[in-house]
Amino acid sequence: MRKVFFKSLTLALALCFISGCAKDPYVARRVQGECTPQIDIDRPQIEQGRPNFFLDLLGNIWSLPSKILLLDTRVGNHHVSDKTTDYLRQYLKDNDLCDVKVRVNQYAPGAEWRR
Repeated sequence: MRKVFFKSLTLALALCFISGCAKDPYVARRVQGECTPQIDIDRPQIEQGRPNFFLDLLGNIWSLPSKILLLDTRVGNHHVSDKTTDYLRQYLKDNDLCDVKVRVNQYAPGAEWRR
C-alpha cells in the first residue's frame, strides 16, 4: 500500500514538472482613441525615489538568502538602472497606460494615501 502511494506521488510530481504551458507571444494593447490620463498632470508618471538607508539595509538583510541561493549579489539591492526605467516608460506608452502611476524604488505611503 505504501509503495503504491509513493509511486503514485512520484508519478504525479513528475507529470507536474514535465508538463509545460503554451502561451501566445506578447502583443502590446492598442486602445482606440486618445488616452486621457486620470492622474495629476503636474506630477510625472514615473517617480524615482531617493535612497533610504534604513529600508535599504533591511531589504539587503531580507534578500540575503536569495543572494546566496542565486549566487548573485545584485538580487534585492534596490538599484534600478536608467535602462530599466526607459523600458518601463516605453511599455506604458505602447500599452496606452496613461492613468498608471509608477514609483520606482520609492517608499511614499503618505503620497499614495493622498493620491
